[in-house]
Amino acid sequence: MPSKGVESYTYLTNTAFRMDFSVPKNERSETEQNSMIKTNQQVDSGNISGAFNYTGPYTWEALVNGAKVASKTNQISSLTGNLEGGDMTDMMNMPSIIGTTGSQSYAVSYGFYDAGPGVGGLTNQDQCYAYLTDCYESWMDGLVRAFPAAAAKPFHQFFLPGVHDAGMNTMNSANAILDSTSAVAVKAALIVMFPVVGTFAAFNAATAIRNLAITQKDSFTAMLNLGIRYFDFRPGYLYSAFRGDNDNTLYHQHNLIPGAQYEDFLYELLLWLKNHPSEIVVLDLNTQGFAEDDMKPSQTDLNGAMHAAFTSAGISDSDLVPGGLGDVSQTYQQLLDSKKRLIVLDQIYGGVTKYDSYQDGAYGTLTPGPILGALGAMNRTDQAKYNFTVLQIQGTATNVDGVIAPAVVSQSNTSSPLMSTKADFDNQTLPWLLANVNNNLSNDYLTVVLNDFGDNATVSFSISVTKQRMSL
Repeated sequence: MPSKGVESYTYLTNTAFRMDFSVPKNERSETEQNSMIKTNQQVDSGNISGAFNYTGPYTWEALVNGAKVASKTNQISSLTGNLEGGDMTDMMNMPSIIGTTGSQSYAVSYGFYDAGPGVGGLTNQDQCYAYLTDCYESWMDGLVRAFPAAAAKPFHQFFLPGVHDAGMNTMNSANAILDSTSAVAVKAALIVMFPVVGTFAAFNAATAIRNLAITQKDSFTAMLNLGIRYFDFRPGYLYSAFRGDNDNTLYHQHNLIPGAQYEDFLYELLLWLKNHPSEIVVLDLNTQGFAEDDMKPSQTDLNGAMHAAFTSAGISDSDLVPGGLGDVSQTYQQLLDSKKRLIVLDQIYGGVTKYDSYQDGAYGTLTPGPILGALGAMNRTDQAKYNFTVLQIQGTATNVDGVIAPAVVSQSNTSSPLMSTKADFDNQTLPWLLANVNNNLSNDYLTVVLNDFGDNATVSFSISVTKQRMSL
């Protein structure tokens, strides 16, 4: 009998939580706390009612104290393996869910990968993660309330959950260019970037961009509410072939693909900080991976965007003062007292240096082993040569031979190769962080974890590592 497999991943943090996963005639309930759990279920045609009916539902349900608070379903063909409809058919429309039922707050982060037949080493099993945790919207405040000694710890002892290529959470900027007179230039650039499949990439430009450049799917506000406290943002001018005369607008740049506008990001971030006076956020500014040197922003335009965002958000110096690298040695309480709740690490003009686990060879992988190896090679001696430390746990599947073609010719809106590895990598890298970071690295340097598709499980593990680093 033909079947299509789905690998489900979950993580729970509370005895009140339960996750249910089901396909026809196969149901599982998960209640184990603080463990990454992986299961495989098959949408099997032998279990689907009706003659010549090969399509069956895959469903997950999140329950809090027995009450269903979230549920998503996809219809999957056991014959072709294709998605035939459902709630998780577009990667850009799978927002995290945050709420409260009774007195219990909760957060759900989820994503789905529509697997093909396994071309280029990609898995042939659909992938779905659905993490159900407590709400970490004000986790720094919660940590200090539970452990008052944390308020007197240097801020660099926090282990911050962060998002990689933070501004690549929207297709709006790319779609605007594809709808403009610059569309021809975009398609020409894609042909140059991907010579083997360039014609397909140009023909299917929006899908190519979504699957090869998008690294996040939540709004900045949602990321912050999930507990994300570090943003890898790469502000720059548009690629020369797309840029109009005297256009100094800054966007997050992924090679030559623009994401969110920098000023819009800052505005959203500042409004959130204004409403969350107990929380501190770190912003890392860099120009890694820019396609052209001319995309590098001027100091004047960077400052202008920051000033404009403060003005638009109605925030004065009495509300919030940007800090810098020198401030991370102050205590959490000192930073709150001085209103320095936005720490800017400027790698563009500020001379800030980063100790980074990322290596092209190790991270161009479809399996987590090489990444675990890169993380394990990080050590205190080398750490001391830099200003802060970044542990990246997402892969760069797009660097793997054979992955690009299926990503650009796909007709599915949830077939990103980055999503294909997301859950499996989380399943192994997050427990590794808890077991090794405090032993391998010093708490004298601000240390962060970067992930694609920022989520609440990454935040939960980061809080636990923070407690280790603070000896709480």
